[in-house]
Amino acid sequence: MKKSKTASFVLSLKMQCNKKDTAWLNKVFFCGNCIYNGFVSFARKQLGKMAADSEYKQALEGYTDGKTTDAAAKRQYAAILQSKKHEYRLTVYDLEKYGQAMQHKYAKYIDCNTMCKIAAEVAVAVDAFLYRNGKQIHYRKITDMLSLEGKTNAQGIRYVNGRLVWMGHQIGLQAPSRNDSQRRYYEEAMAHRLKYCRIKRRIFGSGWQYYLELILEGYPPEKHVIREGAVGIDIGTSTVAAVGNDSCILQSLGKGVRNREKEIQRIDTLMDASRRKSNPENYNRDGTIKKGRKRWRFTNSYRKLRNRRSALFRRRRESMKQWRDQCANDILSMGNVIYVEQMSFKGLQHKAKETKRTGRIVHVSKKDGTARTVYKCAKKKRFGKTINRHAPAALISVIEHKLAGKGLVIRINTYAFKASQYNHITNTCIKPNLRTRVKNVGGHIVQRDLYSAFLLQHTRPDLAGADQKQCISDYNRFIQQHNQCIRNLITSNDKNATFGLACFKAIANS
Repeated sequence: MKKSKTASFVLSLKMQCNKKDTAWLNKVFFCGNCIYNGFVSFARKQLGKMAADSEYKQALEGYTDGKTTDAAAKRQYAAILQSKKHEYRLTVYDLEKYGQAMQHKYAKYIDCNTMCKIAAEVAVAVDAFLYRNGKQIHYRKITDMLSLEGKTNAQGIRYVNGRLVWMGHQIGLQAPSRNDSQRRYYEEAMAHRLKYCRIKRRIFGSGWQYYLELILEGYPPEKHVIREGAVGIDIGTSTVAAVGNDSCILQSLGKGVRNREKEIQRIDTLMDASRRKSNPENYNRDGTIKKGRKRWRFTNSYRKLRNRRSALFRRRRESMKQWRDQCANDILSMGNVIYVEQMSFKGLQHKAKETKRTGRIVHVSKKDGTARTVYKCAKKKRFGKTINRHAPAALISVIEHKLAGKGLVIRINTYAFKASQYNHITNTCIKPNLRTRVKNVGGHIVQRDLYSAFLLQHTRPDLAGADQKQCISDYNRFIQQHNQCIRNLITSNDKNATFGLACFKAIANS
């Protein structure tokens, strides 16, 4: 019977754990990690055998070859790969059957349903290896085991009368009090059907804290009003601009989120010194790590530093998540039909493949005293760190999730609609310099990202360009919103913003 797929949302409640409960949960996650790594070990052995199968290699090459356009041939290759999964016992059902023996070994801590969900997680990694040309399935460290979940609320991990009930243990949960502002949301959410539960843990400087996540059926209760209307979003690697009918937004992605890189670098230095002092036999004289399998010893101070480091990453991650939710709410208060350019941020993370010369010539002195001429090459680095720090695609995902059933996100093909080049007054496209942050449109100096968002808001029904008549009709209204937004930015004095504010300041002072 095919599993039904319904909309769902998550309600997270903190567990009220004493020392005994925390020790038991630590043991549970250790056992769950052992089962996960047991599945990975089995899958790697089977994939090693499969790699020697000539029929599998031929099918994989045909399936992953981007030049193969025949849909029937693709389906045939996929069918062969699927049959190989059955032959080498790599389906989710085969993994569950293999995991029964492991589950009996840890039966005091892990039930059968939880073992099956761990098997399903490994099966996803196997599919990535088989169908997306993955390189390897990796073992997991105990510190990377962050969640365990069940299948239903009838067996295994269960929520019963405000408590976690599992494996003979009961742990209370911290729900919002009646005077708490979150109480209404909690009561409306709990009125939905409970599908299953998930135990999640987060690292703090003092150790692990545990939470129970309730996966509830349906859509989450409304916290913020979602208005009807069109909104254009121009999102970059570190900035976002949005224009609606009544207002506009221009911000740095993650504005106000504290950058903790210096603290993390300082802790990395202390951890490296501690690791070298405790394991001198694992290093060469020049300070490099010896090759081969090694045994590492970690002091208690090293473990405390590692927890602090993980806690800093968690704080930054949760701060970014909170900012994304707030920004998404601000955008959805402007409209529920979102027009955004279709961008491959994954591609922007990769280094450039082509080597280009900058034209600069540098004279370098050799050890023998002679000089040689070096032609400098352009850096191949692109936007990897910036995208990792700001996660622009995650903002669009949050907007889509909040809009489920209440609106839609329409992605615009940038080859058909060149919003950054178009001028609705002259009805022409002129490619600008990336460093130029302002444009002159109809005698008005406008910020380029805001203007692109304005054009996207007025996308034609065929999604191939902007509606010129509608743009002309609404342009004066946009200019008023634009000027107010720029004044707010100048007043806020956002030092991280690169919006071309210097030009607007010069105009204001002139």
